Amino acid sequence: TQKEYSLYEFKNKKALVIIFVGNFCPYSKLYTERIQALFTTFEGKDVQFLLVNGNTQSGNPEESVEATVARMKELGYKVPCLIDESFKAVNGLKATKTPECFVLIQAQNQLKVVYSGAI
Repeated sequence: TQKEYSLYEFKNKKALVIIFVGNFCPYSKLYTERIQALFTTFEGKDVQFLLVNGNTQSGNPEESVEATVARMKELGYKVPCLIDESFKAVNGLKATKTPECFVLIQAQNQLKVVYSGAI
């Protein structure tokens, strides 16, 4: 299902965790179990996870929108996986690699990055 998201849709959550992933990236592939463990650990704890693939414009068929949808189904992830074709999320958070994690919290009516880096 295609849907556009705004980060402020999640402003009432304790935390918003954005993880940049790639289908072809060998490091992203190595982190699938850790990512799933995070989902399990924080289930029911008012933490919203979003996965973001900013690689769909790379020309690599393994990074296409269709391949991303198939990969998320294959992995059984039950969190939104966003396609960042215009690089708004990549540029806004200054993501440079996959996987890369950003934790945001609500502070003074703004979402504030409190962690960025490795999972």
